[in-house]
Amino acid sequence: MKKLLLALLLCSSLLSFSQNWNPFPLGQKSYFMHNNVTNYYFSSDTLINEFCVDSLRDYGSSQTMYFNFTTPNVGNCYSTIVNTPMGALYSQGFYHSMHDNERPDSITVTNNEYTFYFYDNYLTFQNTFLFKSLTHKDSSWVFSYSGNGFNQLKITCDSIYFDNFFGTISDSLKLFSVQALNSGIPVSDVINQTKYILSKNYGFKSFKNFPLLGIKTNTLQEGFLAPVFDDYHHLNPGDILIWEEKCEAPPFPGSPPSYTKYYKDSIVNVYNNYDTLRYGILRTFTDLSTTNTGTLRYRNNDEIIFNSGTSTLAPSPYNAFGDVDLNEVSPYYIKNGVIHKTKMNEFKYLNFQGGNNCVSEYMWDYYSYESYNTKYGLFEYGHGFGVTPEDYSWKIIGSTINGISEGANWMMLITNVKENTINNPTISIYPNPSPSGNFTLESEQAKWLEIMSIDGKTVFSQNINQSKTAINTNLPQGLYFVKITFENNKQTVQKIVF
Repeated sequence: MKKLLLALLLCSSLLSFSQNWNPFPLGQKSYFMHNNVTNYYFSSDTLINEFCVDSLRDYGSSQTMYFNFTTPNVGNCYSTIVNTPMGALYSQGFYHSMHDNERPDSITVTNNEYTFYFYDNYLTFQNTFLFKSLTHKDSSWVFSYSGNGFNQLKITCDSIYFDNFFGTISDSLKLFSVQALNSGIPVSDVINQTKYILSKNYGFKSFKNFPLLGIKTNTLQEGFLAPVFDDYHHLNPGDILIWEEKCEAPPFPGSPPSYTKYYKDSIVNVYNNYDTLRYGILRTFTDLSTTNTGTLRYRNNDEIIFNSGTSTLAPSPYNAFGDVDLNEVSPYYIKNGVIHKTKMNEFKYLNFQGGNNCVSEYMWDYYSYESYNTKYGLFEYGHGFGVTPEDYSWKIIGSTINGISEGANWMMLITNVKENTINNPTISIYPNPSPSGNFTLESEQAKWLEIMSIDGKTVFSQNINQSKTAINTNLPQGLYFVKITFENNKQTVQKIVF
């Protein structure tokens, strides 16, 4: 009976909270557009912020709404953090997102008044923002707010009207304007241009001048459609990804040498069922050696999970891919019609020395990032250190998807990599260029010759059994690649023009 009464009390509390004019309704994902954002990965393209309240705590006289990038009550700090035990000295370690401090960390509701809490990229507490959603037309309220030349904000409900959005949703709307005040006296400031439009049943239609682009609930999907698992993972046999790996190290004593490497991943098979996806991959290195690899991904209740115990569709196993949820709150970018999502993190810890639980400090000055898009899935990642100055990065620089090639050409890449010819026997190819398409090969140890077109297809092949061989191809004019295999099974590739 006690459990039943407790459940009824909890339900009644949540029902009383899920009232109309709620800025961010529970169980709804709201997507807002954020244009011309500086200091972001795709700064010149559209940035979309997802606002999603995934939990609510009832304190009786007030409730607090939490967004799903928030881990509450870690060292009594409400921050964008993830628990990681770090021993006695660093008892709370975490990665914090370096993205977008425009979104609220949490919202406390008291007597239908919403107090928004914001943190910047350094986890420093910013201004609270008071919003009274039930305010009547022509009514206003004033609250303290620290700005450049003003110390208060006045919010006024200018109008209440009925309108459509997304062409299908009809709802009552309230329009709120903002006025900066300095000790009660109106002052001119860009913040005065801010407008808030609140709908009765679907939260903000415009939040801090960010227009609403999409809504998703269990029963409704309108406007912007966020990617799901299959949008990120749709490669087919025959598709090719070309990776570039870089180590960039400053010329400090003891630093490792900088280098650049390339890899070609050819999808040879795909296994895809309701909860698991596996790509079979033939990976080719610039010395023309190959290996079979693969990648395994798991769906989990419409969330996008990459399990840490499996290999990745990337040249380097990277621990940061463990249990990545791409549906968590972080910005989407739209670039040339492709949806991107970049997760950038710095490692910090909460300093519990001196009794202040909410001071965040750098641990190793370590950062990492992972970028995904709806064209390739994972397409760029990397990490770096402040103590050891080298930076490592991997990114896709070329591809062939559904027969359409773009970006870097694999054959052009490998002819420019010096390691292809290390310890290989000498060869001589002449004339080059050859207008006739015929040439002579001189080599003491060559045993097999292939000619490939610029897209990597073999268009001619021939056994070699003497040190000087005339090659008659009759191929049309163009750029080709001659791949020579030697008796020791080493290979080299050279360009030739017919």
